[in-house]
Amino acid sequence: MKECVSRRGQVARANVVPRNSTPAVAPVEHDSARMGAGCPAYGTVRSIDSQDAGDVTFVNRSDRAVNLYWLDLQGNNVEMGGMVPDESIALTSNAGHRFIAKDFSGTCLGGVWEVGYALENRRADIQPL
Repeated sequence: MKECVSRRGQVARANVVPRNSTPAVAPVEHDSARMGAGCPAYGTVRSIDSQDAGDVTFVNRSDRAVNLYWLDLQGNNVEMGGMVPDESIALTSNAGHRFIAKDFSGTCLGGVWEVGYALENRRADIQPL
């Protein structure tokens, strides 16, 4: 009541954003760009441009779920899918293509894997640091 009397019935003015103005907000980072412990710096590792087929089998030997990412020709992380512990995924890709696996905190598990040629079926074990 004292406030009402001191303001003479006036209501405090709300903070208003002027029309045609956008409030400043921090940019939202996509999870694929978050590179934590054990990861190469974003964009520094790229897949090699190759037309030769290659096979790789990823096996999640860690105790946590991970996301598998292909590192494209420009070094961007392209999400390929998730894996729960003890799950395996066999892929046919191109020789020279590189992959990483990250847990949900952004930590890379197992390093960077490069797909070999079709006759070199590679196995990539995803393990904790």
